[in-house]
Amino acid sequence: MTHNREQGSVKINMEKYIEGTIETFLSEEPDEKLKHVTTPAMNNLFRTRDGENPRVSVKRAAVFHATVTKLLFVAKRARPDILLTISFLTT
Repeated sequence: MTHNREQGSVKINMEKYIEGTIETFLSEEPDEKLKHVTTPAMNNLFRTRDGENPRVSVKRAAVFHATVTKLLFVAKRARPDILLTISFLTT
């Protein structure tokens, strides 16, 4: 956080935290491919699949949980534009 008393502003920079989250995720899940999107809330965000879905391993579930938790922190502090998507992932 950078405080500027003269301008009465606070700048929050979480770039290193986000980069660290991505690096941790990729080190745990090296086969996953990341892609750039304009918004994390794609058209199919709330679409669910019918039928039985295969369960993920305990390790992958832990990586998912840790990553979503870190992104929830980012969404609440500096990136409210991703809050809807991250909130959905927490359910």
